[in-house]
Amino acid sequence: SGMSPWVEIEPYKVLNESGNGGALNVSNAIRDAADSGADVINLSLETYLDSGLIRDAVNYAATKNVLLVAAAGNCGNCPVLYPGAYEVVIAVASTEYDDERSSTSAVGNEVEIAAPGGGIFSTWAEDAVSRCTSGIQQENGSVYCTNSGTSMAASVVSGVAALVWGLDPSMPAETVRDLLRRTATPLAQDAIYVGSGRVDALAAVRELVPVALEPSVPKVRHTVPVESEPFTATVGISNPSSERVDWTARLALDSPWIQIAGTSGGDTVPTPVQTVEYGKPGYVSLVFSPDQAAAGLHVNSLVLEGKAPGFSTIEVVPLDLCIGMDCQRVYYFPTVQLSETVQINAVSYTH
Repeated sequence: SGMSPWVEIEPYKVLNESGNGGALNVSNAIRDAADSGADVINLSLETYLDSGLIRDAVNYAATKNVLLVAAAGNCGNCPVLYPGAYEVVIAVASTEYDDERSSTSAVGNEVEIAAPGGGIFSTWAEDAVSRCTSGIQQENGSVYCTNSGTSMAASVVSGVAALVWGLDPSMPAETVRDLLRRTATPLAQDAIYVGSGRVDALAAVRELVPVALEPSVPKVRHTVPVESEPFTATVGISNPSSERVDWTARLALDSPWIQIAGTSGGDTVPTPVQTVEYGKPGYVSLVFSPDQAAAGLHVNSLVLEGKAPGFSTIEVVPLDLCIGMDCQRVYYFPTVQLSETVQINAVSYTH
């Protein structure tokens, strides 16, 4: 719930207070969860035995488009344990705060991905208080324990899977599984220890965010006295996706009172192509020159054009300069025609 707070969680108790249980209970729970419409089944448990009951249950769940995530095992350099060792299950290794593999995390080619599993503060069963070696904490009637292991790491991966799947519920489970692997942060250890790397929630989400060209403001409006000195205003440009977007900027109309910094006054020729991607925004500096216009309301638009593979957009930011009057009582109705050439026709009147 900490990774994906809006998901619905249906807990199944298949182990006793000592952490022991039978294959029949586990397999029945997996089948029941799959039949009940579960999207992700987290299996924070392990066994050395290759149980036919559990193997058939996870295979059954996989046929129903369920993503299965399991602990790799907490036996040090031993092979990955079951059910994590099954092909249809994501086996999760545990890492510490420094992104190093936990020394108790199992090893093998079945390890698919890693996640933080050291010193995780989590809810705890009241009848298993004796198994919390770090000391029980109670808050608002609930019991908590700081614990470590691949069981904790598996639940992190399950939470991230639910988070990204919620952005596009139409994705098959295997697509979600591949997305988690592809966007994981590579680690220094070999794949047999940490798989494709440490799960990266932000990178996975960014893969699904649509490409966009987003101005930092919906419009720019300034009110100044007559014959004011020139001043500048900046419009930021961002792209929330991980894909780069090429963009240009230009003014819609030739106007002596405004220009894009670095171009000739009133120039409607696009600026040189620049790129914007997540974490690397772009900027357009606008130079307003009130001394080049009479008193009244003056309107223009900043036209931003963006292109990327399979993506094309035109974003228009209205630009208002009000000189020597109260623009709060002036209304204008710009008509924007988006064709090969953007044209702005504005009509204004005073109330």
